[in-house]
Amino acid sequence: MTDIVIDLTGGASRQGFARDDFVLYRDPIKWLNGVTGHTRVCRVGSSADSLLVLIDIASGARVTGVDRQYVRPIPAAYIMRDVDMAPLSADYPDLAPAAVAWLEQNAKPEVA
Repeated sequence: MTDIVIDLTGGASRQGFARDDFVLYRDPIKWLNGVTGHTRVCRVGSSADSLLVLIDIASGARVTGVDRQYVRPIPAAYIMRDVDMAPLSADYPDLAPAAVAWLEQNAKPEVA
């Protein structure tokens, strides 16, 4: 089994989050009590001064009153790394045609 590592260092505890940002949320009470399901991947639903409303992407459940210090952004580069690093070769038939098209389109320099 391969470990998944997300580098979340440098995430300020009071950083700004925009609606629909992907984030990792850790429920501190569940985590401290050893309860499973303490960490979730969510999207930001809305934000107030210091609290967020998150939407759990697995269940669709709303998580309200979330303190920003327990939330970290999930960078788009992490989410897209398999596409960004995909080999362009006929030797890899499992690579989705959409990924190949996207890579080819974005590899070309823009013409003014």
